[in-house]
Amino acid sequence: MQTLPATPAYKPPRLLKIHFDDPATLAACYLPFLKQGGLFVPGDYEELSSDAVMLLLRLPGESQAEMLRLDVVCSTPQGMPGKQPAGIGLGFNAETARVAARVREIISPFSAAQGSAFLESW
Repeated sequence: MQTLPATPAYKPPRLLKIHFDDPATLAACYLPFLKQGGLFVPGDYEELSSDAVMLLLRLPGESQAEMLRLDVVCSTPQGMPGKQPAGIGLGFNAETARVAARVREIISPFSAAQGSAFLESW
């Protein structure tokens, strides 16, 4: 009789919701250094145990939210030195390219300096 190694139980992606009221806040949370861009979602997500999340995202000026499957690319736990806010970085992918382009369009008037100043005060 052959025994197979145990496989970890499947954990479905966690559902998160975020609504950006204004373009400046969206610009502050945008992650331009990722290949296809991404968003920083502030909060305590230490218990997050999957590699992806389902994000219900509503952009400034839009009445409808969109459901996106995004990859978790980084995590900042509570209490990090240097006043870094806790949260997770979510990366856009090929399936979410249209929304990523819309985000870049919305934030185009804002500089990276405005964004980092906002995150420092979060």
